[in-house]
Amino acid sequence: MLFFSQRAIRALVIVQTRPFRYPHFLIGKIIQRLSVQPNGKPLHATVAVIKSIIEYQFLVKFHVSIPFFDFRFFTIGRKYVKFKVNDRWKCSKITQKIFFPLFSFCISLNFIYLTQNKNQLRAQMTGHKIKQFVLFFLLFSLPPGIFAQQVVLSRQVELTGNKIIYRANYSEPHRPGVGLVLSGGGSRGMFHIGVLKALEKHHIPVDLIVGTSIGSVIGGLYASGYTPDQIARIMKSINWKDIYRDETQRTALYMGQKGEQDRYLLPIRFNHGKPYIPEAYSPGQKILNLLTDLVLKAQYQAVNNFDNLKIPFRAVCTDLVSGKLVTLKDGDLAEAMSASSSFPLLFSPVHRDSMLLVDGGLRSNLPVSVARRAGVGLVIAVDVSSDLRHLSEISAPWEIVDQATTIMTVLSKRLESQSADVLIHPKLGHILNSDFNKIDSLIRLGEEQAEKYIPAIQKLLKEKTRQPVMNCAIDSVIVTGVSTLPVDLYTRLRIFSDRKLTEKDLLQDVDLLAGYGEFQQVTVRLDTSDDLHILSVNLRPWPVLNEIEIRGNHQYPDSALLKLFSLRTGQRFNHALLQNDLARLIHKYRNDGFSLALIRSLTWTPGQNRLTITLDEGTIKNILVTGNLKTKDIIIKREFLFQKGKVFNYKSVARAIQNTYATQLFKRVGVDFKPVKDGYDLVVKVEEKSSVLLRLGGKYDTERRAQVYLEFGDENLLGRGVRLMANTRFGNRDLDLGVNLRNDRILTTYLTFNLNMYYHKELNPYTGWDGNRGGYRETRLGLRLQVGQQVRRIGQLVFELRQEHIVDSTWYGAFTRPQDIELRTFAIRAVTDKRNRIDFPTRGIYNYWAFESGNRLVLETKEVYTKALVNLEGFYTFRKVGTWHLRMFFGLGDKTMPFSENFRMGGLDNFYGLHQNEYFGRQMIITSVEYRRKLPFLANSDNFLFKNSYLSVRYDFGGIWENPNLVFTSEDFFSGVGVSFSLETLFGPLHLAYGRTTRGTSVAYLSLGFSY
Repeated sequence: MLFFSQRAIRALVIVQTRPFRYPHFLIGKIIQRLSVQPNGKPLHATVAVIKSIIEYQFLVKFHVSIPFFDFRFFTIGRKYVKFKVNDRWKCSKITQKIFFPLFSFCISLNFIYLTQNKNQLRAQMTGHKIKQFVLFFLLFSLPPGIFAQQVVLSRQVELTGNKIIYRANYSEPHRPGVGLVLSGGGSRGMFHIGVLKALEKHHIPVDLIVGTSIGSVIGGLYASGYTPDQIARIMKSINWKDIYRDETQRTALYMGQKGEQDRYLLPIRFNHGKPYIPEAYSPGQKILNLLTDLVLKAQYQAVNNFDNLKIPFRAVCTDLVSGKLVTLKDGDLAEAMSASSSFPLLFSPVHRDSMLLVDGGLRSNLPVSVARRAGVGLVIAVDVSSDLRHLSEISAPWEIVDQATTIMTVLSKRLESQSADVLIHPKLGHILNSDFNKIDSLIRLGEEQAEKYIPAIQKLLKEKTRQPVMNCAIDSVIVTGVSTLPVDLYTRLRIFSDRKLTEKDLLQDVDLLAGYGEFQQVTVRLDTSDDLHILSVNLRPWPVLNEIEIRGNHQYPDSALLKLFSLRTGQRFNHALLQNDLARLIHKYRNDGFSLALIRSLTWTPGQNRLTITLDEGTIKNILVTGNLKTKDIIIKREFLFQKGKVFNYKSVARAIQNTYATQLFKRVGVDFKPVKDGYDLVVKVEEKSSVLLRLGGKYDTERRAQVYLEFGDENLLGRGVRLMANTRFGNRDLDLGVNLRNDRILTTYLTFNLNMYYHKELNPYTGWDGNRGGYRETRLGLRLQVGQQVRRIGQLVFELRQEHIVDSTWYGAFTRPQDIELRTFAIRAVTDKRNRIDFPTRGIYNYWAFESGNRLVLETKEVYTKALVNLEGFYTFRKVGTWHLRMFFGLGDKTMPFSENFRMGGLDNFYGLHQNEYFGRQMIITSVEYRRKLPFLANSDNFLFKNSYLSVRYDFGGIWENPNLVFTSEDFFSGVGVSFSLETLFGPLHLAYGRTTRGTSVAYLSLGFSY
């Protein structure tokens, strides 16, 4: 026998029991046995405890110290043993293989010897010596932990790179990736927003979004960080009736361009000498601008690819060249959504590489297969596509294409829907794709319908997720590292609840503790058996924060950014608060237009307890241009050069995009970004128009009769944006022929020039100062050169030289002022035009100042005169219904001013109750007050020919003098009052008006079309 002396052995026994399960006297019984001092039997106390374990199934831990060896073991009930070597003792593999079995053998023999000499054990041990020897030999010889179970879960929080990383010693239960597939369907796609709201409400995870057409727009915005409520507000704010109209806003045009847009109705472009038929009704610039604006404002930016968004995203398109389905996962997100929504004939295809991309619905309106190929395990598909149209709904070309597409995709949609795990296919009734008047009801319906599918989705998620094998009640919880837990945290932890816990519960509690923000490390250890479960929670708090340092910020000082932080120095660091603070910081940058700003790195300095936040505000290094074939790079770059070397700002770039498109040289203008060292290259993508064009226009009125306008030329001469145009106007009383060479902006300056050669002939009524009436014929042949400065896009200041040969002769009746003169004049002209439109302005001003002189000394002219004029107009709308138009005109010339240069009074737009140009004089004053109200008749009508109707009343007051006279009398002035009914038509404004003056004259007016 091998024995150890009592001096060499000491045993420390810790007894733990389940509360209220075992009588307290049993615990006392164990302790009493341990207090017995055996005589020469050194392991007697240990054996007594083991006997108690066998009888009462207590959990007992031993720490036995023996010379040269120090080890620990504990037993659980009759079955389980865990053996652990103390960190202070290092043993070799030979020792483990030889000494432990030998020592176990000795303990077993010792136990048998002891039981033979104890009366209280003798009855149980008789006849079982060999059995117990084998039992205890196996009990102490088995490898450590073969019966006991121990689960250790740990999360370590680290600030790594630009993220807060939660490192774990375990893997999450495998949950299938959830893919959300959103179909096309036009306005019916608002249903998707309601589905997103329902998924968020029930915490259904979404790991991938695949969208077609409107599904790509809503899905892309959601993936970029917009909430369903924000997307709903965006959708309701869009004027869907005008989304197809790509006319440049009048306020974005230079003065020369405004005149062209205001008078011509139909442009016809030529490509290699042949008329060019547009690819679609709209190039799609308006919707591209809208999407670009939304994308650049978003919290998450897809600079490299769409996997960098909050949720990975895929936009599905159709390539017209190959006929294949194309999945876009990188590049310009706004362009991808625009391409996926480019319905044929309605929007132009989007050029990308060698592809022509259009609506993905042509190939797959419900691209479930794209989500499957991406590897998701659960696909939720939402199909809001419409049924076949009725006969009455098939008229426009794009409606015919839509019907044909629906027919062709019926089979593919059926196959795709069958492969979805959950298919939400609502019955939306007869809601047209173009009906955007039911957005709220569609969103509400989407949420209600999705709620019905939530149980099925949750069931599938549960079935496809690895289920936890553990399910037990915790007997005791030991928390170390902190003295107390916050109440709000304590009440949310499942480990303190009375119900049984699963592995999922433990994982969620670990995540909850780690995500609370106060703890740098969370370790949870569960020691478990069939009967006892002891949970140890160790929390390592963050230290006190001493300093917050921000680097890389140039747009805001540290103080402005630190005001956004809830983290405070002198308090414990909290990474959850930091996460929210960083979100607020990025939100501030986004709100102010800095779309590329991001957190470059986060650094925690131990010991010094300093947090360092390094920002990358998104500096633009270079401006690149792609897609231009004829136009010189500088013509495009000049609108973006202000960004070079500066932090990108989407507000400024949005204006640059608008200004570049306003040159009218391009069908589409967009931007993208290319990451480079220490910043980004800004890539401006353009798609050119053919620059050779013919413009057509016309007008009819009771004053001038019928007129036709024609203009032909090249608006991008030599690729430098110079316009060389030949124009003509001919009609019953007018003839104009001219050649115009104009550059609205010379290179990168805002200088402008205009050279115009012209021949003009017109017939006008004449009323002499003696009361005699008649008519006269006037012809002008001349040359005009203007050089000046553009005042942004609202006006210009020009200096003008003019040489003109003028002949006035009798047309009929009494005309007493025939002349044949040569004019050489110098003029200064300034104009400000901020009207939002030319036909029925609702806001803006129009101001015109001019000073003109024929100087004999400088210009060697025979006609020496001076004149000046000012015209001030303003348009003010209240409650979006009634518009007030205020006008004041004052003109003054000297007595030598020729008849041809006199001021003219009369006409529909000048003075009611007079014919156009009926009165003339060297001094004129007119003031007008007009009130125009939109009528409910045809208001915002979808009628192709007529849209809105108006009723207006105007009061004119003024006077005109043959010679200048600054002394006025009441007899010099008279008034005119008129009323007008107007319509917006396809051919321009239609006016039916009647006016009368206080002098007794009255005139009825009819006018259709824009003035030349």
